[in-house]
Amino acid sequence: MGEFMADMIPDNTAGQALDATGVLRCADCGGALQCGGEQVACSACGGSWPVRHGIPFFDDGSPYWGEIPQENMQQVVALARGGDWRGVESYLDENFPKRKTFVYGDARADWRFLLPVEPGWRVLELGCGWGTHTMALARNGAEVFSQDATAERVEFLRHWSRRQGCGNVHPIVCRAPRLPYAEESFDLVVMNGFLEWVACAYPDNINPRQAQIQFLESIRKLLKPGGYIYVGIENRIANQYFRGSLDHSGFKYTSLMPRAVANWYCRRKKGQGYREYTYTRRGYDKLVARAGYSNMRFFVPIPSYNVPETIVPFQDMPRAMRYFKESRGGAQHGIKKLLAKLVSVPGFMQIYRQIVFSFLFTAQKPK
Repeated sequence: MGEFMADMIPDNTAGQALDATGVLRCADCGGALQCGGEQVACSACGGSWPVRHGIPFFDDGSPYWGEIPQENMQQVVALARGGDWRGVESYLDENFPKRKTFVYGDARADWRFLLPVEPGWRVLELGCGWGTHTMALARNGAEVFSQDATAERVEFLRHWSRRQGCGNVHPIVCRAPRLPYAEESFDLVVMNGFLEWVACAYPDNINPRQAQIQFLESIRKLLKPGGYIYVGIENRIANQYFRGSLDHSGFKYTSLMPRAVANWYCRRKKGQGYREYTYTRRGYDKLVARAGYSNMRFFVPIPSYNVPETIVPFQDMPRAMRYFKESRGGAQHGIKKLLAKLVSVPGFMQIYRQIVFSFLFTAQKPK
């Protein structure tokens, strides 16, 4: 029973911990909040939000989104709520074997070594999901505010962090673009697989790119001077999209279309416009600079930002691929075998790095 003792801490301690940090602010007016065991309340405008299982709920109406069906996720959460972590692992092993590695694999957060993250840093993770990145940062001593709109995922993280004794994790249910935090509170804001979805939460009359810029500007206000953003995201012109992989819209080829054409196509197919904007490497440069950031650094995660087994600086991609070819003996079949042959073709890697599947990048708020 010893390993599950953390789950016996009364839920209202989470509200007390949040209150002590002075970070949370009213999601409506920005006023200071009083955080209790059952609700957080704004003394300025009188707004209030419930606290359930120690989690402030600033959003109570978002539809479920998750990597597994909602009824299965609810079963996982029920096991975690009861402290049955062996049951959680068995359930995932039996029903979603790949998901267990996805959730518990700290290597998915190896991007953190690209930044000078130190114990005591305050971090905001947006779209935290099950909490893989949050937990990797928390174990290294960071205080992490973990925001997601899906209540089941946030509650899972709440129980997992307490089981691990991580009192420096503060899960919050809230849907962007709401950001209920004080300005200049964070050393780092993490957006892994998140920025491409931001415009979906804005009114249709706001251009998706402008919505992303507005959101990044809001994030910049939350950062301390010199603070960082980290983003993991797809490449608009990834080679996989040319080969028919589905875009975030749920359709093929929309990321490759001119924006106006993609918008018309999505409205015709599903009754709503194309809002899930991704960009090329240069496009991200322009987007982030427009939002007021500097010192942007680009990396290529292999095979993807969600499973970064290797992280290569963008400018070193040609040399890195030649190294992989020589040190690993080359691929033996399919597209990987073809790529291994093409690595030696002059100029090929200069082109290929422009059409890789995804990017990681960091940028800073000017000091």
